Amino acid sequence: MMVSSGAGEVLFGDAPGPLPDFWNHLPRYGHAAMAVLLATLLGLHVGAALHHQVILKDGLMARMGVGR
Repeated sequence: MMVSSGAGEVLFGDAPGPLPDFWNHLPRYGHAAMAVLLATLLGLHVGAALHHQVILKDGLMARMGVGR
């Protein structure tokens, strides 16, 4: 994304000017979608672990080696 937008030259080179608008570059949309997906999956994973630990109390965390 930095190469296609020219931001590398602004950040690491001696090109003056503000950073370009990254939403004008196609890779930005895929990157943003994957970041949202990763954050969602992380939240669901932590929520499921807490559900097993607090609500079900089935010892899943202990079976995985946490809190032995």
